[in-house]
Amino acid sequence: WHCVRTYCSRGVLQEAQACSGMDSGAQSTMSHSVRERIKRIAALYQKHLEEHPLITKAITSAVLAGIGDITSQWIIRFSQPARKSVSWRSVAAFSVFSLVVTGPVTHYLYQFLEVLVPRKSQLASVKKVLLDRALFAPPYLFALFFTVALLEGNSPREAWEKVKPIYWSALVRNWAVWGAAQYINMSYIPVKYRVLFANLVALVWNIYLAILRR
Repeated sequence: WHCVRTYCSRGVLQEAQACSGMDSGAQSTMSHSVRERIKRIAALYQKHLEEHPLITKAITSAVLAGIGDITSQWIIRFSQPARKSVSWRSVAAFSVFSLVVTGPVTHYLYQFLEVLVPRKSQLASVKKVLLDRALFAPPYLFALFFTVALLEGNSPREAWEKVKPIYWSALVRNWAVWGAAQYINMSYIPVKYRVLFANLVALVWNIYLAILRR
């Protein structure tokens, strides 16, 4: 009986080790597959960025803006259970504005700032951030709020009434959050990737804006 029990124990141990090896192998294969998929996506993005920079940045801006608005609506649903469905018109409004305005405008903005303030000039990144936040942020933020409200079906008067109570507080927070983000962007990120970096920061920022508007 002792021999039988020892044999069975060894069999169970060997089977467990074999399963463990299979799990490790499966996890390794899955991890490798994910890495390869990410590499292919990155290579595809790089290819389109080189061949069609303006369109690629515009589409990327639109996709991430839509994701941000959907995420904000999901967050609001936890605190407001009465909101049962996603407002796809709101998602479309943010996405369209980013497709037509955010992506193309920032594409040319970063190139313009690079020419206006050469990288070798003293405090170049600081000057670019100040110009960006002082000249670009105020009209852009107003245009975003007002245009999105119009695209959601509001009249110009209704859109203005929606913008008034939130514009200043949003602008002050914009200066605080984006000042640091844009300094990193202007200092360390190559020009062709700056719109993408800003889009990733904007993913979180747009969630805040969408919640603020609601």
